[in-house]
Amino acid sequence: MSKKFGTASLKTPRKFLAGKKKELSSVIKTVLPAGMAAPAPPLGPMLGQRGIPITSFCADFNMKTAHFRQGIPLDVAINIKKDRSFTLDINVPSEEWLILSACGATEPIRRPSKRQPGVDQPPTGAVSLKHIYHIAATRQMHEQFKYHNLQELSQLVAYKCKELNVHVLDQVDQQTADYYLNWRQTWETEEDRLIQAEQEALESMRK
Repeated sequence: MSKKFGTASLKTPRKFLAGKKKELSSVIKTVLPAGMAAPAPPLGPMLGQRGIPITSFCADFNMKTAHFRQGIPLDVAINIKKDRSFTLDINVPSEEWLILSACGATEPIRRPSKRQPGVDQPPTGAVSLKHIYHIAATRQMHEQFKYHNLQELSQLVAYKCKELNVHVLDQVDQQTADYYLNWRQTWETEEDRLIQAEQEALESMRK
């Protein structure tokens, strides 16, 4: 990694927050899959108890997110007005989802264990500085961060990579990406085998 990224503290402007509170009875912040909102729990009961017609909501949300790839988890703010009408603030996916997608993972690497002594645990994956920039640019489209510059957001993304145990490299070509993914897959496959062996041993002792 050619640069050291520090943490960044971003504060949403007061004017923005004040404007959001006008004529609202409540705001629900949740994550919904693009084009796949359905009346099933927890969404249905959550909106039903506030008097929002769930069928109308799902149709509206699915229409407004049709241009996204179906199933992408989107940050959504449901602004419920005092007359029980609503508006939607549909934002880009979370920072974590964008980072994991960039490194080809669906979830962070598991916590370290003592099952494989002497074997280095792999990172979750690897992203490039270019990935950091593009993720920051995507996050800038989020309503909450539209007033902040790319340098601040890049610092936040890099810090989140550290939390997720994702390595940040100058460049990541296909060979490098495959190396990290294979390293992780090999480690997790062995971990699964050892867990299964432990469970079988416990079951045999109980008999």
